[in-house]
Amino acid sequence: PANWCVSHCWSQPHTSLVECISQHVQTRSLHRSSNFWIWAYAHRHHSALSEAPESGFCDALSLAEGRLLLLLQDVPDGAAAVQSTPFDRLWCMFEVLQCLAMGRDRAMTRTPLDLAVFSGNKANVMTYNMTEAEEAMDCRSPGSGSAEKALREKDFPVSVIAASLQQRLEVAEMSWDEDRARLLELMGVQGEASTSHSCRSVNTRLNGLFALMFLRKIFEEKDQADKEEPVDLKEMQTWRQRPCLKTLSVWRLTSRWVQAV
Repeated sequence: PANWCVSHCWSQPHTSLVECISQHVQTRSLHRSSNFWIWAYAHRHHSALSEAPESGFCDALSLAEGRLLLLLQDVPDGAAAVQSTPFDRLWCMFEVLQCLAMGRDRAMTRTPLDLAVFSGNKANVMTYNMTEAEEAMDCRSPGSGSAEKALREKDFPVSVIAASLQQRLEVAEMSWDEDRARLLELMGVQGEASTSHSCRSVNTRLNGLFALMFLRKIFEEKDQADKEEPVDLKEMQTWRQRPCLKTLSVWRLTSRWVQAV
């Protein structure tokens, strides 16, 4: 059985896919015999007797206890934004939603979703929780494990944040349009996706998941930005008046990072 399932955009180079998985094994200190389920290789594409593709993935994810590794599109050095990513692919978002649902059904405190991306000529991994080594550090010295996690993830590119928060199922891409209606129905979207309340609800769940994953990274970047540029007090006061940000009013957020949140 699989220990982790992998979700990725098929346009990703095979070499970076291997690098990301290898880095994930190293980061998580997984045994060399750990199994990763990858749909592109596990599904029998040309078999007339093959099961529905979503069924095979869900079975594998269940055996992996809901653990999913989402591989993001490669980020070129110095790229300010990411255009083509798994956030734009309906299949990838379906797989993330299944991970979210299984985490809820298993009463997990955090959705078991890790992220990996090839950037700066190396693979970078962001984990949904501390690794076992970091948890051991935190037990010995409270806070040290969290600090080690932040240091390990410092090179994870922030350019992917905007794409994750702008994910919209109604414009997500698919290779085969005939599968779109079936997949949206499986995701709980009823009626026309562009006007469906259920579609907006699913978008909110997915965007909220990614926002929580990136929240610490956003504030770390904010702290660095505060050191490098002066704070516009008038602009800050304007942002503080927004209802969704009142609880964050103690933070000196620049408009760039407030928009990202």
